[in-house]
Amino acid sequence: AIYFAIDSQGLVQYIGRSINPKVRWASHHRYDELEAIGGIKIVYLFVDSPELLPQIESALILWFKPALNAVGKLAYGLELPSSSE
Repeated sequence: AIYFAIDSQGLVQYIGRSINPKVRWASHHRYDELEAIGGIKIVYLFVDSPELLPQIESALILWFKPALNAVGKLAYGLELPSSSE
């Protein structure tokens, strides 16, 4: 699944991927940052072909440019644009 952490204003703060999203969120490395933002909802996009998850995730990060993803750095093999572009 691809998961989106969306704040109370409807902004996508983080995008990630996982074969088992429930287990992933039990120990997520961005949990504290998302908790500090407050009002975060997690929305899932289930993908039937797990081998497509990296490409879908990267495309969505490029599109939404979430604040807590590594914008401007390599993410899953794609060069992401910096916030100044």
